Amino acid sequence: MNAMKFNMSRWIGLAALVGAILAGSAFGDTVRLKRNALIEADRALLLSQVADLSGEYAESLADLVIVDRGERLLRAGGSAVLSLNELRSAMQREGAVLGRLQFSGANCTLRSASGPVSRAEPQGDRLRSSEPEWRSLEDWRQESEQTIEIAIVRRFMQELGVPADRLRLRFQARSEALLSLTTGSRRTVIEPVSVMNTGVVLLRVERFLANGSLEAVETVRVEVQVLRTVLKMREQVSRRQTIPGGVFEACEEWLSPNVDAIDAAEAHAMVGRVAQTRLEAGVILMRSQVEEPMAVERNSLVEVIYHGEGFVLRTRARAREAGRRGDFIEVRADDTRQSFLARVDGPGRVVVMQ
Repeated sequence: MNAMKFNMSRWIGLAALVGAILAGSAFGDTVRLKRNALIEADRALLLSQVADLSGEYAESLADLVIVDRGERLLRAGGSAVLSLNELRSAMQREGAVLGRLQFSGANCTLRSASGPVSRAEPQGDRLRSSEPEWRSLEDWRQESEQTIEIAIVRRFMQELGVPADRLRLRFQARSEALLSLTTGSRRTVIEPVSVMNTGVVLLRVERFLANGSLEAVETVRVEVQVLRTVLKMREQVSRRQTIPGGVFEACEEWLSPNVDAIDAAEAHAMVGRVAQTRLEAGVILMRSQVEEPMAVERNSLVEVIYHGEGFVLRTRARAREAGRRGDFIEVRADDTRQSFLARVDGPGRVVVMQ
């Protein structure tokens, strides 16, 4: 009995510990959509304006741009509603890792701080003039010494597998003094706090004295983009339409490393795919927007290729469900009424391996 109580206590304690760990990982970084927010029609709308942020990673996203100009969301009366789904989509588009965040709230009512919106206002730049500029190879060539910024650049080049001329970074303004420090006289360790193949990365920079003592620790927030050769739509394709050839073209775009844009090298493979959403002319083609066409339709007759030990048998059966290439579907032999699983191998064809 005592052993049972002991084991039970251990299990209860272990369960509490696991629960605490899970709770901490799930709620450590939170984004809570505000109910109301005042925004400027002629300026970029930032995440911190529409959401309360908690946690190191969430707070690092404070300057993430939801839309380049507030007027794009505001109606003529000077108000609009931003839903949580719209917020999540904008954050994902800018490269934020949604899996690291816990979201709450439903809608945020937006109102213009300057009253009704005039649609005749001139278009401005995407970002506010007070925000740091993107830094690229031309800036780094001017560095005569090994600085912390150059060390960070080399770390990204290594992690992302890209040359310096296809990489650009934007650092938070308050990191400028740290970035300009040289690494020759101090041992400097740069470690990522978050994964480095995303649009927003946190880095911990540790500097040590000559005697090995820790001198300073700072966290740097970096926005990352890579120059990628991707596919852009030349013509509109409707939802559920098979994508024909000649409707997209190769182009170079600065994108976050984790944006699922389709590389131009895959252009031939995209012909014949099906559009999951309407693809507007001028947009970059995303992998989530296309899917394989159905290779087998439900209740259709299919060729069955059965691979046994030392022989191959071909027969016909009826598909009990539809499937794309690579899917496992249930098929049934009409003569025996027996059902079995088979892998879709192509149009009207399935494979069974012994």
